[in-house]
Amino acid sequence: MGAISKGTLPDALRAVINLANPGELIGSVEVEGLWYLVRVEKFLDASLEEQLKQELEEELFEQ
Repeated sequence: MGAISKGTLPDALRAVINLANPGELIGSVEVEGLWYLVRVEKFLDASLEEQLKQELEEELFEQ
């Protein structure tokens, strides 16, 4: 599926993934009637493009 933000996952699934190691298979996790089978490939650090970072800094400064 590609990179997925942990913030978009249900809390119960995110909690299990946070304890996983890269390469680990997490299976049979039921969340709200749905079953998940997840393989954690790797964790990517969050980052902002320089222009977006500058725009957010300016917006916060103005507030």
